[in-house]
Amino acid sequence: MDEETKKLALANGPTNQIHTFEHSESQDEQAKREENYIRDKVPFKGNWRTAIDKDNRLLIPTPYHQLLADGGVITTSADKHLLLFGRVHWQRFQRLLAKEIGFSPDHTAIGRHFYKHMLEFDRLDEDGGITLNKQLVSYAGLKNTVAMIGLVYFAEIYSEVDYQDSALTRRDIAELIRALA
Repeated sequence: MDEETKKLALANGPTNQIHTFEHSESQDEQAKREENYIRDKVPFKGNWRTAIDKDNRLLIPTPYHQLLADGGVITTSADKHLLLFGRVHWQRFQRLLAKEIGFSPDHTAIGRHFYKHMLEFDRLDEDGGITLNKQLVSYAGLKNTVAMIGLVYFAEIYSEVDYQDSALTRRDIAELIRALA
C-alpha cells in the first residue's frame, strides 16, 4: 500500500477491501493471443464433400474431429448456408459479436439471427456426425451431398448445388486479392 492510500485509510477508518484483481495481460493482449492460437494451432481449413442422411445427420470430415472434440455450434449465415464453429472458435466469435450488439439495431438484428437459429452440441456422435434440426437443414437446403469449406475461424456448410452456384470467377478472385494487398 502506498503512502497516499495509507493516509486515506487512516482518515476514513477501517475498511474492507471489496474486490481487487491483477491482470497479467490486457483484454486486447488476451484476444490477440487467442487469435494467434486459433490461426496457428486449430484453424478450420480445406474443402470437403460430405453427406447428410435422411435423419438430418451431417457427417463431419475427419480433419475437423479434433477441432470439435469439446463440442461447438452450428448456426445460420446471412447467405443461406450454415456456419460451423468449434468451442474455442465460437467463444472468439461471441466476443467479437458482443462488442457490437446493443450499439445499433443492425448489429443487434445480426446477433439475434445467429443466436435464434444456433444448435449447440457437446461432441460428435460415435461415427463423427451431428444431427441437425429441420430448421437448419431447410435454411441451407441441405440434401445428400454437402460442401464444407474451412475458413480458419469457422467452416461454411453449403448444399452441393448452392456451393457450385456461388463460385467466384477468376476475375472476382483477382480483384479480391488486389484489395487485400
